[in-house]
Amino acid sequence: ELCARAAMLMESNRLRMPHDQAVQAGCIMLGEAVVFSVTGAALIHEYGRAKEAERQKTLEAREEVRREAHAGREELRGLVVALQAQVERQAADLQAIREAQARAREALSTGAVAAVAAKPAPPAP
Repeated sequence: ELCARAAMLMESNRLRMPHDQAVQAGCIMLGEAVVFSVTGAALIHEYGRAKEAERQKTLEAREEVRREAHAGREELRGLVVALQAQVERQAADLQAIREAQARAREALSTGAVAAVAAKPAPPAP
């Protein structure tokens, strides 16, 4: 109470206005504070929604990359199996060719000796 009386005696730079104007100014300030608060809350809410949408989009992109990688691995596995089968076929073909080559050499060597022995000697000049 003493402070309030002392404040009345001291000169102040505060504006003095009638009670009705003060109430009206207070209502305007209160209204502005409410509008500011609601706007701030809406901005915070929208920011959260945008961040959640961005996070969801990132998760979906990662999942898509995982699916594509899995499909690529499956495709590569199929190609590896096909190549292994082809290598096995070629190895069997190569083995058959080598066996045929060995038989041909054997036939040539035994046949050539027999042909030379059966061939008559050339006439003398």
